[in-house]
Amino acid sequence: MQQQKTATPPGNPLAAAYQNLAALPKIFLDLVCNQLGWSEATFYRRMKTGKPCSKAEHNAIRAVYDRVLTMHSDNETSKNQTHEQPNN
Repeated sequence: MQQQKTATPPGNPLAAAYQNLAALPKIFLDLVCNQLGWSEATFYRRMKTGKPCSKAEHNAIRAVYDRVLTMHSDNETSKNQTHEQPNN
């Protein structure tokens, strides 16, 4: 079952920020699975069991984490710059 996305009301920064942050876990999951060749089931199983990661897995997870936060931060910065009003 897929969740339906709701449109963010124009000019509502709270709703926009919430929707952007709410998307991050799925983005992180998809990128980690892609990077490590894991299925979604493996991702959740590894998360729940607390099985130690190899150094390579740890490095890949950390790189994805940093990438997701950087992508989100860069996206928010560019949005804010396009919505800023010039001071006259």
